[in-house]
Amino acid sequence: MSILKFIFATLVLMSNLVLASEDAGKEAQADEKQADQKGAKPEDKRQPEWVELQGRIGMLESKVNAKQTNINRLIEEKKKLPADSPRVPDIVKELVSEYKEYRDAVLEYEKQSALLKYRFPERGLKEERQYEVIELKTLDEMEAQLGIDGRLDRNLKRMQQQYGGPQAVAPVKPKKKSDAKSEGRPIGESPNIILQK
Repeated sequence: MSILKFIFATLVLMSNLVLASEDAGKEAQADEKQADQKGAKPEDKRQPEWVELQGRIGMLESKVNAKQTNINRLIEEKKKLPADSPRVPDIVKELVSEYKEYRDAVLEYEKQSALLKYRFPERGLKEERQYEVIELKTLDEMEAQLGIDGRLDRNLKRMQQQYGGPQAVAPVKPKKKSDAKSEGRPIGESPNIILQK
């Protein structure tokens, strides 16, 4: 349920950003018209193109993370259901559509990141930013990763239930010095040990 709230909040935020940018564009056009009518030169209030590009990259990164979260949720839901459940085909269809959107977002992110890196190298002088590489995984790889992590988590919980949590190691008892004579001597000089039936 919290994932749906997050997605809804993200969509509302993105729509507000789009509306705000449209309003800003209309205001800039109105200012230019007023300045033309007065005969004065309009002030250039536009930001550099690389700033807008950084904003797009940030939005794409959040979209990729949201899609990946949705895919993981759908995979877990699919694994919980029996194979012959009537809900499985619906989940698979939704999973495929989410993956297509995820793939498109990752490819667009890579394209925009490369554009920013090579077209605007001067932006590195103004602000030091590092963009992480987002690896495009196949749906099978995502399921396997989630499966391995899930199995490790389940096994860890089961082990902690069985044996308890991590405990302090008990101190080692000192050895008995029953044969003090042979201690510290080479093997050839030790007294012979006689075994009896």
